[in-house]
Amino acid sequence: MDPRGYGVFTVDQISGTIAANSSLTLHLRFRPHHSIAYHRRTACLILHREPLFLDLIGTCHSEQLKPAILCPRHLRVYRLNLLRGLTCYPPDILSAMLDEHKLQLDEKGGLVLQEDTAFFPLPHVTVQPSELTFYAGPASQSVSITNHTKGKLTLLWTPASDSPFSIGPLSCDLSPLKSTDFRVTYTPRQHNIFHAAQLECFAVYKVNRASREQCSSLTG
Repeated sequence: MDPRGYGVFTVDQISGTIAANSSLTLHLRFRPHHSIAYHRRTACLILHREPLFLDLIGTCHSEQLKPAILCPRHLRVYRLNLLRGLTCYPPDILSAMLDEHKLQLDEKGGLVLQEDTAFFPLPHVTVQPSELTFYAGPASQSVSITNHTKGKLTLLWTPASDSPFSIGPLSCDLSPLKSTDFRVTYTPRQHNIFHAAQLECFAVYKVNRASREQCSSLTG
């Protein structure tokens, strides 16, 4: 989570201490920019302890687009499908495989292939490079995103109007097994100051409305 609050999900206190036998209440904000379902897993690092993880989920509706509301149970089903190597398929293909009886639903709502096939989950998208360093500004560099799935993806960047970092284009469609480039621009308003930020991009399968309504429960 970006400490400067440039993401869709933000928290009012990014770090601190908790006294023994006490608690701390954090307030989170959800500020979506696109009509999609959002999910982000955040980690809370604790000194000399195992980290804590929190799943942040939210769904944004507009007058034109009303995606299925994302719920915690969808994440549980999604993780089952992820372990089985099935989340690399878009919802319309999964629906067709169900109709053709190549897939079936188990008692937990997860998808199971009829054949006994072993899968090794791979990242759906990758970013190269994952970090950019600017030594002076204004300047710009490119990053490449690769789609490793079997379906077309829509890539949606979270804009941050008051950040010294910007990226363009803010959205595009990316075909299966293809790559595309984005341009990151660093425009500092003050010099001799360190700047850092996380640029956030959400990737969603691009499916038509009929397939979306039919398959909203397949991928969580």
